[in-house]
Amino acid sequence: MHLQNSMASNNNNSDGELREQIEDNIRCCLCLEMFDDPRMLPCSHTFCFKCLKQLAANNRGKARCPLRDGKEDIKENKIDSLPINRNVRDIVELVKQNKSKTIIEFKGYRK
Repeated sequence: MHLQNSMASNNNNSDGELREQIEDNIRCCLCLEMFDDPRMLPCSHTFCFKCLKQLAANNRGKARCPLRDGKEDIKENKIDSLPINRNVRDIVELVKQNKSKTIIEFKGYRK
């Protein structure tokens, strides 16, 4: 019995670590929140739409990827047309749904 509890505890720890790693990968490095309307730059890095708009507003109407050498400027009016990173958007939604379900179950409520 003790071995089973220990194994379950290890699984919970690894699940928690995995969840934390996933959440780290779906956070915008500008606002440090989970991506909101994630947009992909030509260099393939992803940022929140609002963060890119703010970046451009603070940089004379142009945004450069803060994770690269910044060679490519994106004009503020072109940010609207950047592609949505649908994979990231979907993962964020799954994580949020899972968190909501976990909180509800933790409080003892069932839907």
